[in-house]
Amino acid sequence: MISLLICFVVCEGILNAYFFAQGSDQGLLGGFIQAAIFATVNIGFAAVQGRYTIPWVNHRNFFFKCVGGIAIFFALALIFTIALTVSHYRDATVLGVEEPAKAVINSLLNHTFQFNDITSWVLCGLTIAFGIFALFDGLKLNDSYPLYAPKYIQFEESRTQYEQEIENLRAVLTQKKDEALSNLDQYCQELKLNLVRQDSIINDKAQTQSVYENYMQQAEHTAKALLQTFRSENQLHRTDDIPAYFLDDVKLNKVELQAEYNIDHDRENIDECERNVQRLINCVEDYKNEIARTFTEQYDHFTPLTIEH
Repeated sequence: MISLLICFVVCEGILNAYFFAQGSDQGLLGGFIQAAIFATVNIGFAAVQGRYTIPWVNHRNFFFKCVGGIAIFFALALIFTIALTVSHYRDATVLGVEEPAKAVINSLLNHTFQFNDITSWVLCGLTIAFGIFALFDGLKLNDSYPLYAPKYIQFEESRTQYEQEIENLRAVLTQKKDEALSNLDQYCQELKLNLVRQDSIINDKAQTQSVYENYMQQAEHTAKALLQTFRSENQLHRTDDIPAYFLDDVKLNKVELQAEYNIDHDRENIDECERNVQRLINCVEDYKNEIARTFTEQYDHFTPLTIEH
């Protein structure tokens, strides 16, 4: 919008340059400079009025609405005054008046709507038209309701901050949900692995007992064979009768192990654990659905602000 105002100044200066060039010693360049100065004043005042004072006519309060109405009247009066001043100044320069500024004041007071030629009327009309255009353009530089823009900017900043916090909370909530589901799956996998490990331990325990029994039998057979060999050799070299205990059978005393190797109780325990784990696995989907439901319920609580138009 600022660029449009600058364009208005340039256009008005170019269009009015011809009118001022007729009474300027510097020709078209001097006319353009004078026209550009008047155009800047005309468009500048009109744009300022359009941006800061006229929007008060849209205020809800009746007093401020009246202030806005007065501002419209004042803005239009100012545009017309500038247009008449510019036209009378052009007349004074064309007529070669030595002090055109004083002549303008006198003409405004005594001959307000009297110009020397039609060109001054055209100049007056162009000045009024560009002033009104600048007035409406100034209205577009800000919101049509006074003091609304700062409040709206503050609201947008607060809403942006709020929505960012909402997104952060939603991200944290999503992370918690994913962690809960992942931990549940991991817990089930660990339970299954623990059951496999326990079953392997029980099998190792049963195998250890079997190995121990086999070794004890082998030790007893070895002891009998060794003792029988000794007795046979002894009998060959003896000159008297063999002792009576040579005929006795030899039995090794079985070493009782300190550990408990009965796996029946262990099997009962692991069977009970397997049933509990299976019940948990059967309920996993229900747990996941409950987590998803709770997540959705809490997620929906964090909603961005909406504006009803």
